[in-house]
Amino acid sequence: MDALELWVDRGSGTFVFLAIDSEPDYPDTAPLPATGGLWKYKGINRLHDDQVGQWSDILEVPVAAP
Repeated sequence: MDALELWVDRGSGTFVFLAIDSEPDYPDTAPLPATGGLWKYKGINRLHDDQVGQWSDILEVPVAAP
């Protein structure tokens, strides 16, 4: 695989494109929500600019207010 395509749901109930990452440990630099919340992430492998395989399990991350 060449990269990982990442998507995020920051509490809206809808996943949106986050990034295509070819290095481990992608940092999500989005500002933290004022009231905290639960952000969800999912990913799929990429090879030659195409999605390959199945979507990952959804990772749920509790996010604290700054």
